[in-house]
Amino acid sequence: MRQISGRQPREVSQAVLLQLLKAVKDELEKRKHEREEKLEPGNENQDRKFARLAIEEARKSVPENDDRPHPLVGAVVVKDGKVLATAYRGEAEGNHAEYITLEKKLDDAALVGATVYTTLEPCTTQNHPKIPCADRLIERKVARVVIGMLDPNPNITGAASVRLAPNIASGLVRAFEGVLANR
Repeated sequence: MRQISGRQPREVSQAVLLQLLKAVKDELEKRKHEREEKLEPGNENQDRKFARLAIEEARKSVPENDDRPHPLVGAVVVKDGKVLATAYRGEAEGNHAEYITLEKKLDDAALVGATVYTTLEPCTTQNHPKIPCADRLIERKVARVVIGMLDPNPNITGAASVRLAPNIASGLVRAFEGVLANR
């Protein structure tokens, strides 16, 4: 064998090699579990998955019969990585997707810690006696709201983000644009 730096190379026993291989295997397994743990709600991979599901729901939206344009809106409620409910605008006639998930499908469910994915910024105004969707999200104590896009109406744009940010437990409101940018 060739000398390196004036030292004789050491023979490595098979037992030492097996220990080294086991240590490498254990480290790789540990890293794999760490990656899987990162796939919790709030992780970009999960956000992508549930944002796409909200978009699929939005595509089912039903137009209202009032001769006004209405956006396609989908909503998905997720807690502990599991979908609790999905809805789309008009699924229940005249109702917003967030309302359907929070009040029709999950009216008694504990949503503390849940994430709501919605394709359009939640409304901040409603005709009495309806409650704005942004207020419902705050009342139900969801942890995160992931918004697909701000309302294009210049009188409304950003109002929900302003209302939700200080009231949502994690204070996090993100847009799908970042979540789905690579699609």
